Amino acid sequence: MSPWTSPREVFSQEYEARLQALRPGATELIKKQHIVSQALLRRFAGQDSNGGAVLVPFDVEHGRELKQTGPAGCAWIPHFVPYASKSVEELWQTVENKLGAAIDMVERGRLDLNTTRTIKDTMALHLVRSDRYRRIHNDGTTRVPDQVRNRVLIRYYDQLLGVYIRRNHRLPDSPRDLIRLADELVSEQASSRLDGSDMRVMIEQTFESAKQMLNSHALEVWSTPPGSELLISDAPAFTMQYSADRRTTRIGVAIGDAHAIVMPLSRTTLACIGRKKKRDVLTAERVAFINEKLIQNATRFVYYSPDSQLKSFVSLVQPTRRSANQAGSP
Repeated sequence: MSPWTSPREVFSQEYEARLQALRPGATELIKKQHIVSQALLRRFAGQDSNGGAVLVPFDVEHGRELKQTGPAGCAWIPHFVPYASKSVEELWQTVENKLGAAIDMVERGRLDLNTTRTIKDTMALHLVRSDRYRRIHNDGTTRVPDQVRNRVLIRYYDQLLGVYIRRNHRLPDSPRDLIRLADELVSEQASSRLDGSDMRVMIEQTFESAKQMLNSHALEVWSTPPGSELLISDAPAFTMQYSADRRTTRIGVAIGDAHAIVMPLSRTTLACIGRKKKRDVLTAERVAFINEKLIQNATRFVYYSPDSQLKSFVSLVQPTRRSANQAGSP
């Protein structure tokens, strides 16, 4: 890495051109933005008395079930992207509109190139469209050690994230990575963009980068054994890194540092980015392990069908979630 980065790298022509293109739609907003695709949530749902899809939300912060609700009522954040969000929702839909058919193909045992690409792109989407991404963004603009870094991180944060991704080919592990990069960019200032436009451009660029990273690896498909099922959380795609002796596992590491990236596709099917293409059956113990990690990685909620037996499992694992997250945090 060179010791100095020109601000021209930060304000690339591509970035500025995209920002200009988005400005006419800046106020075209979608208030209720789902961070988990409804097409994915339906794969974990049961049916209500009218035959509609319904899920049970479990609040892992407070240890209690909430009232049953449909997929439309689950896993959404008001104004997750606060600038030109209609256009970003249209971008998400280019993947989500293909997801239902892709999962059907996977569960029928057919995995062609288009299906594989859709599943990988969906995993990239859920890695980026997450509250974790938003927290990294907010942390980078508030947790700063001195006046100079504060100015750079506030005014250049999302551009710094783009530079970091281009250099390292991965997302940062924590705001500290961007703080170190900010030390190299203290000679110039730019007008502050606190209206969300930077986040809007960068979440799109980060999505494209994540897709490229995932599509360079193989897709594994795992099925659950009889008597076992997967749940889903409000952060269903997550990275895993194993210790050298494989006795411990960290979740939420950078994509480039991960040994695996997983996401449940339905109550009985798990997708995993790995070293080579494969299809196999999980053990009951491995299903429990994945469900435990989904609970740990959740922002606040996990979801399962009303006829599921998972409530007792979630109730047992949930009290250990906070300590596990603290021990495994970067």
